[in-house]
Amino acid sequence: GTDNKLLNEYWLHYYDIFVRHAFGSYRDVLRDATYHVAMSEYLTYRMNKAYGAYSGSLSFPDENYAREMMQLFTIGLVELNDDGTVRLDEVGNPIPTYDQEITKAFASVFTGWMYGNAPYWYWADWFNESTTLAMKPFEAYHDTDTKTLLNGEVLPAGQTAQQDLDAALDNVFAHRNVAPFVSKQLIQRLVTSNPAPEYVARVTAVFNDNGSGEKGDLEAVVRAILLDDEARQLSPETRETFGKLKEPLLKFTALMRAFHVEAFQPLTEDGSVERETIRFFWPGYDYGQRPYGSPSVFNFYRPDYKPANAFGGADVVSPEFQILNEKNITAASNWGGSIVFNSYGFLRDGCEENLDFEAGVGCLYAKFEDEIELAKNTDELLDHLNVLMMAGGMSDDMREVIEENLRLRASEASKADEIVASGVEALKDGLLERQSADVVKTYRDSALALQQAELEKALRMLEKGADPEEVLGRLARDLTNKLIHAPTAGLRQLAKEGGKRDVTKMAAMLGLTDFDDDRDEGATLQ
Repeated sequence: GTDNKLLNEYWLHYYDIFVRHAFGSYRDVLRDATYHVAMSEYLTYRMNKAYGAYSGSLSFPDENYAREMMQLFTIGLVELNDDGTVRLDEVGNPIPTYDQEITKAFASVFTGWMYGNAPYWYWADWFNESTTLAMKPFEAYHDTDTKTLLNGEVLPAGQTAQQDLDAALDNVFAHRNVAPFVSKQLIQRLVTSNPAPEYVARVTAVFNDNGSGEKGDLEAVVRAILLDDEARQLSPETRETFGKLKEPLLKFTALMRAFHVEAFQPLTEDGSVERETIRFFWPGYDYGQRPYGSPSVFNFYRPDYKPANAFGGADVVSPEFQILNEKNITAASNWGGSIVFNSYGFLRDGCEENLDFEAGVGCLYAKFEDEIELAKNTDELLDHLNVLMMAGGMSDDMREVIEENLRLRASEASKADEIVASGVEALKDGLLERQSADVVKTYRDSALALQQAELEKALRMLEKGADPEEVLGRLARDLTNKLIHAPTAGLRQLAKEGGKRDVTKMAAMLGLTDFDDDRDEGATLQ
């Protein structure tokens, strides 16, 4: 979290507007956004005063919110047909939706508004202003003159700030441009960057009337967008231009949900509180996009953006491509690689050892249990990933490429297994050879020591006058008995345990080539 109210309470409470009205009325979204203190500060109509002299200086109403509310939130700059195409005048020029006089009239509407808990107009207790209460009017600073709005509608003089503001929102919401302007951009965000005019027209119709005479019913609009034939079935006319690029933040959050990505993360600076969670410290730096962090009022990208020298010169838009660059592509690749590698616990351990409170998103890792289980069947795995990652849009060509890649990987993995198995056998043989060499050396050393001991014993006997022939015979007999004692004992034990093959191997090792390995298995060595 953060101690900064503007980045904490302001934006969280402002964000709740869209959560609350996601399937409600667009008119309610417009109302709550207009009354919210975060909007009043971002687009500078808090403490906006009517035209006049205040404390010796002349003041003009701030036009910022008035202009952006029309241009960006409701009707756009030029008039549209219901299918989203631009309306033209008799000489073929686009028709403006508003002019400077209308902008000034709306600016006058948005005068006289201050923090919801402000006791007086010039109150400046900067650390105690309400970040959640709706803005409230101070009538002394509101412009009470008549105001001519869109389509020539006139707000009468003498109305309160509340009356003027509600009437102004009704005026702009009633404009014919709202439905195609908002509908087309919702289609672009939810389905495809280049919807056919007929698609836009069908959604516009639902925006204007949900079937019960209600305009701006977002639940009905979203249903119409997602269930439209163009959204669910590719046609020859739309196949080449269908689809959109996911913007970075939505791409990362979608992948996190798909593969249950988490991160073991310290939640306090001293590390005393830890748990599996995800914190975005610097998403603008790491991923190229931060919630409510667009560089201007025009968002991160324009809805009509066209990258130069792309798509074979086709006349299409691709809004999200405006923020696609080498840095963001590399960040996505690095991010994907890190969550795959960190899914191996022994690799993640190294990451978590150096983790601290300032480590941004921490050591992200995915949980691939479902995919690992499905990997036994290629068709089932690809069907699963097609739905999970591509909304069923995987082409036959892509599927064939992936299947061929998996086949090649399986073939190479099999070859690798053979190489590893061969290497293991060679290693085992080498170890056994080394071990046998050690055994032979040990046995030789033992035999030499035994020989030396027996020889010294024979020499002592000769010094005492023993018969040389008898001494040599005893020396030969003792050496023979002692040298074959251990092998003989081993053979007896093998015979008792019925280890015929081991006995045969031992016989071969001793050079007994005429040993009969077909004799009765129950026989024992004498």
